[in-house]
Amino acid sequence: MEEIGTSIASKLVEEPVALIGRQLSYLAYYDCNIESLKYALKKLDDKKNDVERSVDAAKRNGATIKDQVQSWLEDVSKIFHEAEELENKVNRQRRCLYGLCPSLKSRYSLSRKAKKIAQRVLELKLDEGLSNNVANPAPLQQLGSIISSEGFKGFESRKDVMNDVLSALRNEKTRIIGICGMGGVGKTTMVREIKEIIKRLQGTNKLFDDVVMSTVSATVNIGKIQTEIAESLDMKLVEESESIRALRLHERIKQSKRILIILDDVWSELKLQDVGIPFGVGPTTNQVHEGCKILLTS
Repeated sequence: MEEIGTSIASKLVEEPVALIGRQLSYLAYYDCNIESLKYALKKLDDKKNDVERSVDAAKRNGATIKDQVQSWLEDVSKIFHEAEELENKVNRQRRCLYGLCPSLKSRYSLSRKAKKIAQRVLELKLDEGLSNNVANPAPLQQLGSIISSEGFKGFESRKDVMNDVLSALRNEKTRIIGICGMGGVGKTTMVREIKEIIKRLQGTNKLFDDVVMSTVSATVNIGKIQTEIAESLDMKLVEESESIRALRLHERIKQSKRILIILDDVWSELKLQDVGIPFGVGPTTNQVHEGCKILLTS
């Protein structure tokens, strides 16, 4: 009986001592807990940015973001909101008498909160498979319901071509698409219809922020092409020098995150850099715009 009594008494003493020690640790490791949270948030922010880039790319391809990924991003947003509120409280305490008279009760509360948030950050993991595959491919929208049948009677194959073009435009890796054929078969009518369809796509189906079109023709007039593209972007080119106009147009096009440039009636080689279109692969990243796609007819 004496041993049992001693064991019970020992536990009754140990548990309060452990509890007190844990509470005191929040005060002793205040700075450490705050810094540990900052480090955990930095790693989480890096991961969030990677996932958001994948999500943006998937949306541009018309894919549907997986529910688990959406939930994870929402949870991350909540964590950062809580951390921001905590940081504001920490800063307010530091400003109190220049931090010379800190409130022990406040330091305890903030340190405890920081440790708990840091633990939640560590538990907030996204499955590696989802990190690399954030979306489900969306079924390609058939154009039969949105293409006007007027002018397309007897040309069902043309609708198929237009479906193929839209499918290619959704593909993140596709940069340039060509529609070739004999003169008078309706290529210009087709790309104009595609242009209007793309402009009507909204929400997760939206493909481009800007869609512009210029007619090239057999006799290439760089200045005319530049003007047509600029006017479609609500931009005025007053310079006479084509090279200076090209530089200005180049910078404006790069401001559009996703832009489709339609070049109609191309008869011969056209140097895009002469126009000011940042496209393809260049020796510097300044010459490349991955969000720029070209649709041409010839």
